[in-house]
Amino acid sequence: MLPHEYPPHCAVFYHYAQWLEDGTCEHVTQVLRESYRCMTGRAPQQTAAIIDSQSIKTSEMGGLRGYDSGKKIRGRSAIFSLIRKEIS
Repeated sequence: MLPHEYPPHCAVFYHYAQWLEDGTCEHVTQVLRESYRCMTGRAPQQTAAIIDSQSIKTSEMGGLRGYDSGKKIRGRSAIFSLIRKEIS
């Protein structure tokens, strides 16, 4: 279901698989995460300790209590804008 301006799906998947195998996807994710953290005024690397699953409060329906899905959307939009800026 790629837009018409992209190459055939088999070519796109081939390159995607290559990038997964050689670590390109992980590297791009790390660079984007660090850029986003800097853009939001935080340290590039995560400094908080890892929290175990017993420490996180959840609602009965599952998911984090008080979770604002709007934050996730704003963060995702910011990451996509970083990608667009780096590409152009």
